[in-house]
Amino acid sequence: MQNKEKKDPSLEEIQQVVDQEISPMLHGHGGGLTLLKIEDHVLYFRLTGQCCGCPSAWLTTEEVIKGPLLERFPALRDVVVDTDMDNEMVALAKRVLSGDFRAE
Repeated sequence: MQNKEKKDPSLEEIQQVVDQEISPMLHGHGGGLTLLKIEDHVLYFRLTGQCCGCPSAWLTTEEVIKGPLLERFPALRDVVVDTDMDNEMVALAKRVLSGDFRAE
């Protein structure tokens, strides 16, 4: 009996599910997510906006993102948050540190 491994979904397929089911919940908290890559049946993503660095990010990842995506895409072994700071937050930090930040 051969063990046929399921083909990974494309980032585009996953993005459709994210746009329809996950992003609305994240946007309600001022956040979002960016899909990065699929490698060895593991999806990597980054939280953005207010979700980036939030103390509840682990819970959000487990319950709002990881569970639904693993259920929808059984070829994925895991869904992992990349904890590097997103470019938007780096740019904001640079503006604040340079004194070029003005509250809107």
